Amino acid sequence: MEGEYDPTLELVKAINNMHIMDPDTVGDSSNVNGPNVLSWSSPHLSAPLSGWVAPPSSSDGYNGHILKDFNEETSTAENIHQYCSRWPPHRTPVTYCNWISVNRDTVAKAGQENQVDALKSSFHALLARGNEFITVDSLDQIACESNVVSGKWLIFSDSRGLAEFWEDIVWLVCSTRRKGCAKVSPNKGHDHYIGFKMDAYTHLGIYGKNPWGIRPNRYWQ
Repeated sequence: MEGEYDPTLELVKAINNMHIMDPDTVGDSSNVNGPNVLSWSSPHLSAPLSGWVAPPSSSDGYNGHILKDFNEETSTAENIHQYCSRWPPHRTPVTYCNWISVNRDTVAKAGQENQVDALKSSFHALLARGNEFITVDSLDQIACESNVVSGKWLIFSDSRGLAEFWEDIVWLVCSTRRKGCAKVSPNKGHDHYIGFKMDAYTHLGIYGKNPWGIRPNRYWQ
């Protein structure tokens, strides 16, 4: 109903107002310190059940993601609509993939491997001093010193409700902000929220239930 509050729509609006850790604020305006895209082999998938979209091909994914890379030329309304229509989150079963994701101009940066090595070296130095030195602030410091400051926005919502706004989110990332990543999952059991996952935490193996009690996702809204 018009005028009714919708928390998912508010998340979409919130993304455009959030500039935490984005390249404009960390001196990397080209936003090239992003994920290293790897090849992915599609598992054998049976014919889709009624209501599901057709299974992905090997060209659709990487590392368990349904992934689409956009750039300045391909970030058109037609291409975005085509992708979102092909992979609506509420009609894409979790047996197909872990995530449906988009990527706009975030390719591996030359020398990134050395930066990650420097990050890991600093992390091991902190570990040698004791677990009490592994804190959010100390991890932020070594991430900035190593220039490993990229990450991914994670948006969680009811899959059917989010489907209506997923195309708006993709448009926001690929056409309005023109940089970054977004991904959606049909998983259940989450409240409506948005979080930012730092690539530095991924490189260091910091996930949920880690021994330091550090939440792997940041900047909740």
